Amino acid sequence: MTDKATLSSFVDEVGQADHKDRTVFQYLFFRGAELLGFSYEDIEKIFGYGENSVSKWIQGVDVPHRGVRGSMLKILEEKAAERLEKLDSVSQNQKD
Repeated sequence: MTDKATLSSFVDEVGQADHKDRTVFQYLFFRGAELLGFSYEDIEKIFGYGENSVSKWIQGVDVPHRGVRGSMLKILEEKAAERLEKLDSVSQNQKD
């Protein structure tokens, strides 16, 4: 399981990144998917893209259109923030 500091760092990084930059997108997208434990099938389902598209992203052959990259990273940022909230809640409950 990913620790709070790593998730928090990811959320901050996404918030400050140039989402239209192809290299930045690839790095953050796959880092986020990895931190959140998403499989390729999860990526297909969450973002509504087919296996062929996701396969090209993984191989570094292609990336989504720059117009949707920001919203895709926003989804990962939100999911990471949700995971942080859950970890905080678990932490708080253990203290009580």
